[in-house]
Amino acid sequence: MNDGRLTLLDLHWDLKPPSFVFKLTADEVMSRLQCVSLAGTEVETFASEDLVLYQAMHGAKHLWRRLEWITSMAESLRAMPDVDWDKIVARAKNAHGTRIVGLGLRLVERFSDVQLPSRVLAALDSAGAMRQMATTIRQQIFSTSGAAYSTETNLYNLRVMDRKRDAMLAALHAIFVPTVTDWQALALPDQLHSLYYAFRPLRLSKVYSITFWQRLKRVAHTKRNL
Repeated sequence: MNDGRLTLLDLHWDLKPPSFVFKLTADEVMSRLQCVSLAGTEVETFASEDLVLYQAMHGAKHLWRRLEWITSMAESLRAMPDVDWDKIVARAKNAHGTRIVGLGLRLVERFSDVQLPSRVLAALDSAGAMRQMATTIRQQIFSTSGAAYSTETNLYNLRVMDRKRDAMLAALHAIFVPTVTDWQALALPDQLHSLYYAFRPLRLSKVYSITFWQRLKRVAHTKRNL
């Protein structure tokens, strides 16, 4: 929603899109809100533990492409010395998101001097896979920009989601469930609305085919100029 001036309101009905599996619901978070003082006014916001989970989920959903998200999570943790780590671990497990939260904490470890409990890192990333992934992200974060392609996102989800079936569900949802872009690309009457589910993969195949050939042309052009 935009009032045509400087006010922009982005409405969300849930904490994440259906295509990203992380079992932390808006109802859970809303039932645990805390009050904080903001410019002399008491306002409700996420409980400290839920904020950590949400920041980890949000960054993972976007493949941690921005340093801002990592530093925000780090500074949030710095400002919450009394955060209940046992609750964070328990809620991460309930959300089937231990690897997602583990990756967020490993990135905080890599990019900041915030001290994290070793027992928490061990509980969320016992095999060290997210530590290795955090190292890779650190090496690439300043050379990677823009939105990720669906293939890259799907492979990423296979690595960060606790259950492989969740990653497959996310991939199927991204391929077949229509979005606003599909509705804008093709106007169908209400009685034919179901055809959008067939139209979406067709539109995506065209978009990614064009993108693929454009990338090939850029690579060929670069090689000719070397």
